Amino acid sequence: MRRLDGAAPEAGLLRAAGEALARIAGLAPSPVLAGRLRRAAPLLPGCWPGPEHHDAPGWAALLDAVTVQQTRLFRHPQQCLALGARLPALAAAARAQGRPLRLLSAGCATGEEVFTLAALAQEVRLATPGLAVEVLGVDLCRPALGAAARGVIAPGLGAPLEHVPGAMRRWFLGAGGEAAPHPALREMARFRRANLLDGLPGEAPFDVVMCRNVLVYLTDAARRRVLGHLLALLRPGGVLALGPTDRAPPGAEALAEGLLGAGHG
Repeated sequence: MRRLDGAAPEAGLLRAAGEALARIAGLAPSPVLAGRLRRAAPLLPGCWPGPEHHDAPGWAALLDAVTVQQTRLFRHPQQCLALGARLPALAAAARAQGRPLRLLSAGCATGEEVFTLAALAQEVRLATPGLAVEVLGVDLCRPALGAAARGVIAPGLGAPLEHVPGAMRRWFLGAGGEAAPHPALREMARFRRANLLDGLPGEAPFDVVMCRNVLVYLTDAARRRVLGHLLALLRPGGVLALGPTDRAPPGAEALAEGLLGAGHG
């Protein structure tokens, strides 16, 4: 366990944990992270001794506690609708090549972004006979991924269906009228725990890579590394969608065809 000479043990431990999280997951120092670390202070002794790795039990528990998991269905709706307008051409190319249309939500939190992508793709699939669709959501937070896999849609930032276009709400109404992803959406969705700093070894290219409100929490070096991994996963002619708070490193726009900026809302 490391501490800074001259600092109070608690302050030294918090600072050491923050520095380790930057190395493990690329998390940048911020008031948000500092506040979450203070609340998670009882977990810190369990992080040491042991390897600094996202799979080490102590660090995994700390990452569960400090990562931001705010999300909602059709967050930034203008961007979602713009993406929906691009999907028919991407779907036609996928079908012509005899492969699935593949979409990625990087930093998917509790899964609402995955189910948003799935609903957009489902609309296209209905108009494209024989089209297979795969939607992958990745995140580091285990409780969030558990909720996503169960199809839990919580109020979160507001009424769950507030931003869902009226014509698409049919994909999010459960048997009792509650907000829940349709079985067709859950069928095409898959979730995986992964550290974006490491990329996604073994995954085939994606037609759409969505990474919104994630890069803002990373150091400059981590942001460049993660974006490089995501661009490497993007199929030529595909779409990269970033969020309004995410800053792409200089020159990234030139590396991705069909780069979508952030929508509003």
